[in-house]
Amino acid sequence: MRIANPMAVRPFFYDRNPVNRQQQYVAYGVAPHTWTVRFSYTVPTYKKAWLEYAEIDFIRRTAATTAGEVTVAVYTTPSGGNAANFVVFRITSNTTNSQAYRNATTQSLLVSGDNVAAGTADASTDGTYDYTITVHMTEFDA
Repeated sequence: MRIANPMAVRPFFYDRNPVNRQQQYVAYGVAPHTWTVRFSYTVPTYKKAWLEYAEIDFIRRTAATTAGEVTVAVYTTPSGGNAANFVVFRITSNTTNSQAYRNATTQSLLVSGDNVAAGTADASTDGTYDYTITVHMTEFDA
């Protein structure tokens, strides 16, 4: 016979074995390239995660011969679903040392099997960029 307290309340997520998770990509002098995934994180079985914020920061270090669109994105993919951008930034500046920064602080709940990833692409000819992409999550028991 199972005896349960009907007045018991399930603990808040921050009381269910929380673990801080941070994914980061930092690179300097990156040459033009096609879409490249820089990091990926999948929520483990029996876990959930709050995607708390994402930051994108990139700087044109050397001018391109022909400037193209540079794209940096952090996106989520639900288990069995299609990817959706969490934060994305596109720029076509060819000015040396021009910096672009964007962050997103809207919380998003990820469940077991959901994925968060970041990637970059640079359609320029020659030239380089420095990239910093950071994502912070709190993972906890489902």
